[in-house]
Amino acid sequence: MKIKKLLSVITATALSLTMCLSTSIFASAEGETADVGNITDLTAALNNTALSEINITSDIIDNQNIFFTAGMNVTINFNGYTVKSGLYMYNDVTVNLKGPGTLIGMDGTPGQSAISMANANIQITATDMKIIGGNSLAEGKNPGSAIDVYSCNKLELDNCYLSTGKSFNNDKTDYVYLDTSSACITKVRNCTFEQNAANSLVTGLIYGTIYDFDGNTISISSSENKARKYDVGFGYGVNIVDGNVVKETDGTPAIAQTPVTANATIPEPTYTVVIPAKVDMGEMSQVLPKYKDAVTAPDGTDVVKTVDFEVYAIDVDNLFDDLGKKPQLDLSVSYDGKMTGETDATSTLPYTISNGETAIATDTDTVVTSFKNTIKLAEGEVNSVTLTASVNRTDITAADTFAGTMTFTVSIPDDDVA
Repeated sequence: MKIKKLLSVITATALSLTMCLSTSIFASAEGETADVGNITDLTAALNNTALSEINITSDIIDNQNIFFTAGMNVTINFNGYTVKSGLYMYNDVTVNLKGPGTLIGMDGTPGQSAISMANANIQITATDMKIIGGNSLAEGKNPGSAIDVYSCNKLELDNCYLSTGKSFNNDKTDYVYLDTSSACITKVRNCTFEQNAANSLVTGLIYGTIYDFDGNTISISSSENKARKYDVGFGYGVNIVDGNVVKETDGTPAIAQTPVTANATIPEPTYTVVIPAKVDMGEMSQVLPKYKDAVTAPDGTDVVKTVDFEVYAIDVDNLFDDLGKKPQLDLSVSYDGKMTGETDATSTLPYTISNGETAIATDTDTVVTSFKNTIKLAEGEVNSVTLTASVNRTDITAADTFAGTMTFTVSIPDDDVA
């Protein structure tokens, strides 16, 4: 939570009190965002742990692998673009690949995986992505798999297309488009796995065990020596076309899934706190010190000169009591209790601020009122407080114009309940 401080200047001809107007803003600290459109910027971004979001702004075609630095926790928004560079993760990272977009592995001998993971604490999610392995550049060498997992903590694929790279001259090689042979929890929903060749000798199209999002094991046969395409995670023996048409059932119950999504936000508190542009105490003359405790001076005027001023809040909204904060807006004031002469800086004039009958101590941050949501105000009730500035005229020791400073602080307090 950001605490808003309002500086208020006090001046006088013996005394004028001037305070600035301000609108308070509540904000939360968030991770940084980077826009990247080339391989140099992408490499730097994947090694910047301060980033929480990376936006791809153009196609990035560069046949190399990029390695994540430890501690990354980042969402990569592909925004419909293609990145041809393998993403390699050998440290503790959490990555969310958010499509639409395409990620392609490095071409080589053999082709490289589009994603490679080798750390027990890695967590990866991918949504609306095409993930394709790199092509083989030599006969007898395998193309790259889409995802190769040596070890990880979690891998979740939602509405994704996975494919191997292309073989060299379409020769017979071993194609694997998802290798999760390690102890990694892999969940798949509404995904298509496809070999990128017409002729293959396959020992395992999918290594390891995969699950649907409910934790049920998905069984896929891979014994045929030919290219295959599987729709995975849509149900039992069911293909889905355009997301909602069920076809080609095998006699078992046809179960299809339709994603239910929601974008949830928590509204930020909003409010405007208004303080006077000026509280002018006017001109005042000295009273002899022997009348310090008197109510009136010999000329019948008040010994203590006072001026009331109001601080109020409007349009207060979105103060909640279930987010670790109290549903209120605290207004506090601090001041040093003295003003300095304009022509003689060594000359001072004391003053006090009070809230009703209660004097506010100097050099402390004192809460003078708490505002609440405008909608919670009773009929006739307002978010307002009246304060009083006072000068005892017996404290005047020099003829001058004096000025001082008050500071008002607006904050949302923590809830005391654990």
